[in-house]
Amino acid sequence: MRPAVQLARRLAAERPSVIYSSAPPLSPHLAARRTKRAADIPLVLEFRDPWVDNPQKPAHVRSQLTDWLDARLERKCLEAADLVVSVSSGIDRLMSRKLPAALQDKCVMIRNGIDGLTAAPPLPPRPFRIMHAGTCSYGRDPRQFLRTLAAAVKRLGLGPADVEVHFVGMCRAFAGDDLATLAASLGLGGMLHLDDWGPRDTALRLMSESHLLLVLAQEQPDQVPNKVYECLAPAVRCSRMRTKKARSPLSFGLSPAITWPLARTTRPRWPSSRPACARAAARSPSTTLA
Repeated sequence: MRPAVQLARRLAAERPSVIYSSAPPLSPHLAARRTKRAADIPLVLEFRDPWVDNPQKPAHVRSQLTDWLDARLERKCLEAADLVVSVSSGIDRLMSRKLPAALQDKCVMIRNGIDGLTAAPPLPPRPFRIMHAGTCSYGRDPRQFLRTLAAAVKRLGLGPADVEVHFVGMCRAFAGDDLATLAASLGLGGMLHLDDWGPRDTALRLMSESHLLLVLAQEQPDQVPNKVYECLAPAVRCSRMRTKKARSPLSFGLSPAITWPLARTTRPRWPSSRPACARAAARSPSTTLA
């Protein structure tokens, strides 16, 4: 913390027009607040996750004292900020109601951007490739997806020549369950492929070569995983695994190439920035795993 404050003060000596701090982690907000007090430079705080209201903070790092300290530090940072930027409407609501009515107009919602839309290469219809990139942690549980996929594969009589599932990142296990072992027990042993972290360009290429991109966002009612925006760049459809507790700030269609027997049929919904894809998707029904 002290080195961050010292560095921030050296930078503040150059009299920048604004201090912009993004979290998590949350310590930059504390350093930015102290720098604003010392240098009297406008302060913008960006929240990509909630602070006090984060339901995924592990219980073993929480106590009454830490909860009290978090609430106190959050309040001081919000009061010091000249502008509070949230990346989703849910986080924006959380932050706004922590401020007096007269100060709530300094809270704004600005979604993450997409570096650039890219055309996905033509893909063969088989095998149908599903990809998840990222870390299976907190409530991002892949087991529900694997069990649902296993039911679909069994019902439709599909095999490894028909479906491939690629998990890339820190996702070999979840909550003590080895995913390769689980997949084998479900009859997906030849379909699930697990790969560790690699170059970002490689992951983006694999995403563009997939028919469907899977985003795990269970128990995240107010957050939008950053990987969602990378998933939207190629012309590939996205699916989100969610629970009733997760109010998704974005909606996606799921590819109709496989009919999921345990899903409900819906019309696909795409962000307004993808009109061409929206028109193409609207010509065929899609399914959403709920």
